[in-house]
Amino acid sequence: MDLLIKKGDVPKRLSELGLLVTDISRGTPSIDLQTQSVAFKNGKKFQNATHTEKTITVTGYYYATGIEADLGMQDKLNGVFGSLEPYFIAEMIDERQDMYGYERPGETPNSIMQQLSNDGVQEQMVTYVDYNHSAYKYGFIVLLSDVIDYETQGKVGDRILTKVTLGFVTTGVPYGITEPVDIDLTGQTSIPYAGTTGVSQFDWPFYFELTASEAQGYTFDFTVGKQKFTYTAKGKVPIKKGDVFLLNGISFKLNQANINDQTNIQEFELLPNDTLQVPFQTTFKGDVIIKNKVDFYV
Repeated sequence: MDLLIKKGDVPKRLSELGLLVTDISRGTPSIDLQTQSVAFKNGKKFQNATHTEKTITVTGYYYATGIEADLGMQDKLNGVFGSLEPYFIAEMIDERQDMYGYERPGETPNSIMQQLSNDGVQEQMVTYVDYNHSAYKYGFIVLLSDVIDYETQGKVGDRILTKVTLGFVTTGVPYGITEPVDIDLTGQTSIPYAGTTGVSQFDWPFYFELTASEAQGYTFDFTVGKQKFTYTAKGKVPIKKGDVFLLNGISFKLNQANINDQTNIQEFELLPNDTLQVPFQTTFKGDVIIKNKVDFYV
């Protein structure tokens, strides 16, 4: 188990910083429930509910060669995680198939902690690096939700063992998010979507780029799921080869000029279903690309 941190241009792993991750806990997002009391009616009338934020807790341990090295490790972790700018984290999972096995508590020593205790010291810290790990399919955009908790566990040999607890809270979107991708939809009839909750253009800035491959009429429609966008040019001006349309949900452009008044201003949302595909069709003649597309996971 490990934690990937993407902050700036260079991704880091907690194990590279010298911290052995032993637990990552992530529950469901908190819910803001909106109800209304009605006179003489038992209970309340439901109006709406929204997800507000999600918390992630990471626990790990490190060894240090002394008090100065221990404080230095705290400075390092504070510097990485104490940012005021949101950053991306993702759980990293062990790819080995034999990672779990039954045994009685205390039957064998913890080989990883034993390795941490016995291995050589790098920059006064003991760093455990295991690279049978890969990042899970989604992560979270977060900041610290509270101060980092450092709890000294005691001295092991000539080294200090410290337990670290990091609490994170999502900023903005309260869901797990996959890496943004661009997908060419030209000639396709569906958009792949494996998330567990919907992603709308209001919640995330994905958009469609349409490039005309030939001259065509002055109108077209574009349907994603049950949501239908229509364009009808003022003055019935035909679409020319090479014209580029951008469908952003609240802003629509033709060759960078705003055309909202020539559309029905349709926002799109990708919704989960059993097929993991969202139906898609259009009368537009040309290339179609969905840009900055992500999947959301509750």
